[in-house]
Amino acid sequence: MMNHFPIFINMREKLVIVSGAGETAVAKLRLLLKTPAHIKVFGSEPTADIEAWASVGKLELVRRSVAT
Repeated sequence: MMNHFPIFINMREKLVIVSGAGETAVAKLRLLLKTPAHIKVFGSEPTADIEAWASVGKLELVRRSVAT
């Protein structure tokens, strides 16, 4: 049985929302940053990597949790 299903999505002109700014998010962001998508990360305690990427404009950092 497969637990994960690999898919391919055209990321051009897409907005990707990442909820959380910890180490788990960093792992996902390393791949997402290789795409042309606009990335918005929500997290109150971002890692140093996420802070650095935000400071050079690779992603948008919103310093709060995603609103429900």
